[in-house]
Amino acid sequence: MYRRIVEEGHTLGMHSYSHSYRDIYRDLDSFAADLYEIQALIQDITGVTSTYYRFPGGSSNMESKFNPGIMTRLTQMVIEKGYQYFDWNVDSNDWQGYNWTQLYNSVLSDASELSTPVILFHDTGMRENTVLVIEDIIKALKNKGYKFGTLSQKTEPIQFG
Repeated sequence: MYRRIVEEGHTLGMHSYSHSYRDIYRDLDSFAADLYEIQALIQDITGVTSTYYRFPGGSSNMESKFNPGIMTRLTQMVIEKGYQYFDWNVDSNDWQGYNWTQLYNSVLSDASELSTPVILFHDTGMRENTVLVIEDIIKALKNKGYKFGTLSQKTEPIQFG
């Protein structure tokens, strides 16, 4: 899948190797080990060194539950190491098990209020409705004048405050 993403001209970002909040947010070293592991895997499979990252749970992910203050240090660390991190400004809520209609209406309603919506979707677990609705959401947003592109160093990141 990673190879296909790159071959089709998309930007491949990282989102953790383990996605285990308890492990990766334990301390800076644990986070760095997980980050380098996913980066090495992507590099090995695709030949591309990704410098884009999305924190599991976002960059303000209820950090107090795992390690108070860790996100401030992690966001600084990734920037200092030359990575760019992105959050989102539209949550599809597919993680809540929304049906097709709920997903479609939620995303279009929230996205229409923004000039540059960055939409959070998931592709794991029981997310059949995400797969079923995403093409229709893309068509509807294109019909409203939105354009889709790949991330680059020129892309202004959406980041939680």
